[in-house]
Amino acid sequence: MNRLYAGFSRVNITPMLGIGICGYYKPRYAEGILDELEINALALACDEVRAVLLSIDHCGITQDVISEFRKHISEVTGVSNESIYIHATHTHTAPFLNKDSKDELEKEYYRNVYHKMADAAQLALVDLKPAKMGWGVGDAPNIAFVRRFRMKDGSVMTNPGVDNPDIVEPIGDVDERVSVLRFDREGAENLVLVNFADHPDTVGGSKISADWPGFLRKTVEQSLDNVKCIFFNGAEGDVNHVNVHPEGGYLNDMFMDFDDVSRGYGHARYMGRVVAGGVLQAYDKVKYTDVASLHCINRTIQIPSNMPREEDMEE
Repeated sequence: MNRLYAGFSRVNITPMLGIGICGYYKPRYAEGILDELEINALALACDEVRAVLLSIDHCGITQDVISEFRKHISEVTGVSNESIYIHATHTHTAPFLNKDSKDELEKEYYRNVYHKMADAAQLALVDLKPAKMGWGVGDAPNIAFVRRFRMKDGSVMTNPGVDNPDIVEPIGDVDERVSVLRFDREGAENLVLVNFADHPDTVGGSKISADWPGFLRKTVEQSLDNVKCIFFNGAEGDVNHVNVHPEGGYLNDMFMDFDDVSRGYGHARYMGRVVAGGVLQAYDKVKYTDVASLHCINRTIQIPSNMPREEDMEE
């Protein structure tokens, strides 16, 4: 017996000009806006159990900020803390979210996002409608690449450069699957949750952008009638858009950035379209399944970091 309800909301969190942009080891300040930043929220419910999944156009959120946001959302909505999931898409063209910042613009932006998070959750819960869920898997080929390479001298390099003759092989394989959850709702738009793993660092520069996940959402919604799209990135720490052996017109709409990585707003649009193609492959042929119960669990995964030696610190 299917007991699932699903709701959706979207709120705008585009910042003010002049605010600092995170994502690089160099200062950048917002000089313009290429496209808007958003919080997208998916609410799910079965009987008395409710959960909210929020996806924010941001580079990364620290645990103390996550904890503060979840506490506030729980107080506003009544959803239990452990049933609130907050995800950053990892765009490198969004502001800092530092709760203890001394910068006036950053403090103002943080408070705005703090409240907008709760707004998004509350609006998604209000939007709950009876729904059936289906899942499927598409494919997004040749846009995600392992960025760590074994070199001829035995070293390992990240982003060693296009057509570097010293490249031996990438370290690892790429997952090109586009995972799709489809929610068909009674009397409301269908919802699509998309999961794909790739770094949203294709735009570069000092203008605000949601990068390719923003284009993905727009393209899916333009391609499918009465559909809203929410995106959750996969494990993409060692995966980005850099093709070290490009062919044909792969470098169209790209420029060589300060760190010897080719980027471009047009390439972000291209990537969003390719991932959207994977969604379209799966959308009509999802496997529907009844959802009779809903459970939430939190698990923290500890991964040791590659720490420099003391003698390497100066470098």
